[in-house]
Amino acid sequence: MADYYQLELFAWDGGRVELPGLTSLAGALDVYAEDAGSLVDLSGWIGALNNTSRGSTTLEVRSGGTILIPNVTAMERVALILRGTGAMPTDQLTALRQSRVTVDGATVSFAALGDTTGTTFEYLNGGTATFPRPADLVITDIRAPAVVQAHQPVEVAWEVTNRGSALTNGVWSDALFLSPDTVAGSDELVGLFPAQASLAANAARRFTNTVVFPASQAGTRYLVVAVNQSRSVFEGTDTANNTNVSATPIQIQAPDLVVDSVTAQPSPATLGQNLTISWRIRNVGSAPAANWTERVTLAGQGAASGSATTLLDRPASSPLPPGAAEVRNVTVPLPLLPGASAGAHVLTIEADIGNRVREANELNNTASTSLNLVLPPLPDLAVVTLRAPVSGLPNESVALTWTLTNRGAAPARGSWSESLELRRLTTPTTRQTLWVSRFTNDLAAGASLARTQQVTFPAFLSAGDYQLHAELDPANELLESNEANNGLTSTTFNVPAVLTVQLAADRIREDATPPPSPDSSPATSPVPARSP
Repeated sequence: MADYYQLELFAWDGGRVELPGLTSLAGALDVYAEDAGSLVDLSGWIGALNNTSRGSTTLEVRSGGTILIPNVTAMERVALILRGTGAMPTDQLTALRQSRVTVDGATVSFAALGDTTGTTFEYLNGGTATFPRPADLVITDIRAPAVVQAHQPVEVAWEVTNRGSALTNGVWSDALFLSPDTVAGSDELVGLFPAQASLAANAARRFTNTVVFPASQAGTRYLVVAVNQSRSVFEGTDTANNTNVSATPIQIQAPDLVVDSVTAQPSPATLGQNLTISWRIRNVGSAPAANWTERVTLAGQGAASGSATTLLDRPASSPLPPGAAEVRNVTVPLPLLPGASAGAHVLTIEADIGNRVREANELNNTASTSLNLVLPPLPDLAVVTLRAPVSGLPNESVALTWTLTNRGAAPARGSWSESLELRRLTTPTTRQTLWVSRFTNDLAAGASLARTQQVTFPAFLSAGDYQLHAELDPANELLESNEANNGLTSTTFNVPAVLTVQLAADRIREDATPPPSPDSSPATSPVPARSP
């Protein structure tokens, strides 16, 4: 919770708060010193005093009070208040950012202050402050090639002139923007470029940087340069003239692939047969396009994004100059896969899969056409009979017989599986597989097959009512005209309750007298005891 606490240090009537060992603070800080002899000692704090908390940090002196911060060289998000004869060292401050300074009836020196980004100064009751004489950096010249190709390095130069006081070993960053007009503002940032120089008053220096312009800015653009964008060189209030716009525009060239048209024949098209597709791809950009791949996809009308089937990936064989076009004619098979459906579909051509070509517009690479699909004649596997016993016992082996037929209009070709399951009536979702096998033989349209399979009931089968279920192609590996008739469930059969006694072999006497039959008299002969 360090972001929420605030340390308050107050000294008055000659009181002293000495914390020379305090070097950092995660929370906010309030320091106040008033009256002669009152002192708050923070001389151990070295470097920056930055308020990173949600609270406010304030340092205030008045009426002879003193706050010692001789080793603090930078402040950020701090309220600095100096009133009357209050004393606080400020000559060592080089940066005072995003802060508020109040000078009330006092004269304050900021002899080394170079960065006042976001800071406001308020003067009350004749208060004044002195600052170092500022530099005044301006952009006096911008030069670049008249025509450049996007995503290719080019050299851009600009001249920086110091119209203020002399600058020694200044370090700053310049910003380069692209603008559609000659007015700076709301422009596209190209990059920040570090700079370092000593500039006497009215001296100038040219800086040359390697720049890569984005394809998204293709067209006529003006260069905008903002010197000292980092505000690390102190310019006082002379920052309004830091930005300049090139008088001469540059032309940024980039390719732009579009798909003009798409046609497909025949229509309607039959799944499992060939489809002939034609499309035209054109480069409407201002630079050649090369090394891209075009993709052909097929998706159901209104299908979820990402569910399309790729029919073809076609690499481009040669570069396409600006304004040029090429026509593609390809023949592809329409896949006949499990789950395929007839009806309205969308055939889409997409240029430049993966955006390998940096284009002026990446949103115009696709074109589509509607395509109606029909299914060819299909097989239709169905279980028509299933014979099962009326009762069974655990661990019992029984023969099950079922008949399957192909009710469809085409042979069933390929491979499919068949399974037998045991289902308990009281919990029909509890199923136990008794047998699974795969078949690879064709089954002609209208043909039937009889299967007989010996299965063994589980050894720990509970008493109750059950059903047997035969299922063809449970994984839907075979595309059929009707997937709803692949299974058949038998009539109910019963597993009776049976009591069995199991004894270890060494607990059975071989000379024991058999138990009498129900209609015989009880045995009266004694049974000899078993030898130990």
